[in-house]
Amino acid sequence: MQQAPSFGRRGVAPLASPPTGSRAATASRAPASRAAPAAETSRLATLPFVTLGLIALLAAVFWMEQAAALSPQPGLTLGYQSLMALGGANGRLVFHDGQVWRLFTAPMLHASLAHIAGNSLVLLLVGWRLERLIGRAWLAAIFFVSAIGGSFGSVCLNAQGPVSVGASGAIMGLLAAAFVCSFHLAAYETRNKLRFLSLRLIIPALIPTSGLIDYSCHFGGAVTGAALGFVLQVVWPEMEDRPLFGKAAAMIGGVGAALSLVAFVPVALNYSHFAARADGLIPDAELPHGQAEIDARGAGLSLRYPRDPRGHFYRAIGDLKIQDTAGAEGELRAALAQGDVLDNDMPPNLRYAIAGTLAATLHDEGRDDEARQFAGPVCATVDPGLAKLRAALVKGRVCG
Repeated sequence: MQQAPSFGRRGVAPLASPPTGSRAATASRAPASRAAPAAETSRLATLPFVTLGLIALLAAVFWMEQAAALSPQPGLTLGYQSLMALGGANGRLVFHDGQVWRLFTAPMLHASLAHIAGNSLVLLLVGWRLERLIGRAWLAAIFFVSAIGGSFGSVCLNAQGPVSVGASGAIMGLLAAAFVCSFHLAAYETRNKLRFLSLRLIIPALIPTSGLIDYSCHFGGAVTGAALGFVLQVVWPEMEDRPLFGKAAAMIGGVGAALSLVAFVPVALNYSHFAARADGLIPDAELPHGQAEIDARGAGLSLRYPRDPRGHFYRAIGDLKIQDTAGAEGELRAALAQGDVLDNDMPPNLRYAIAGTLAATLHDEGRDDEARQFAGPVCATVDPGLAKLRAALVKGRVCG
């Protein structure tokens, strides 16, 4: 059986036993108790402290999110208004209102306990291996630069402009960098595991299957991480254990961490503005979950919160179930009349869902010309959550 070769200074075994009486032989016969502290130090040196620190940082920010949420929900979930107030990324706010700091705060935020738990698990899996391979400084640099790349990808490529939060862009960057770095000689012993882990997680994360996932953020983070992986290949001599320019990478990681934390200052300064805008809207804790709750509470919500288009939409759905198309049309038009709220305080797909439902209602009444006036945005969207509504409009020839 042929032994796998070793490269550089990794795992090189002595070619022969040291001669009897030599210093090396004497050292090899030293008591095990003397070797124990050195072994313990070696184990501590290989622990992924930066990866664990990043997970702790995300957990601390999530705890603060819960304390500052505009309207806490069961299951440690944050609603749309809370995420906007706390610094979620949104193309309109970044480009139109100049709130560039959201590019830095959004990767630190998470929408629910399940969201942060899933991201932390993947971060631990990839960070544990990648940090040992490229070092702590480079891992921190890739994480924070990829986080910005993910946020930028989200606000640039996401035409509907929803609020986006989560460290998945940064994690995608680490996965992409790990795949590229797996081709370096220093990764010889772990290259297959790195490639399998990277591809196993990157490929599904880039295939759109849900309207709740920001694939533009994933794409931006992955492209950024892959580019940084190629940079590492350039500054990483084949026979060296670590890439060069570790101090520069540490500086980049430190600046990225500082900017991500300092960016929460404008969050605090703008918080009262978003809290005021949420006044008169349905609190997150009162939002219905599932069709049964919409049927039971939709009409009441529209009366108690007339400024919130969601209440009118819920009541319209109930009217359509009892075939009251006139009542449904009135509620849907009332919902669309709240244009300021739809533009500034609601996910964009809500406007599309309301307009598409109104178009379908008008089509059922034989008013196709009017229906087409509202169907345009739904016919053009690629949001998976609106696929059924879009298909119904296409089938009814409402879409052009």
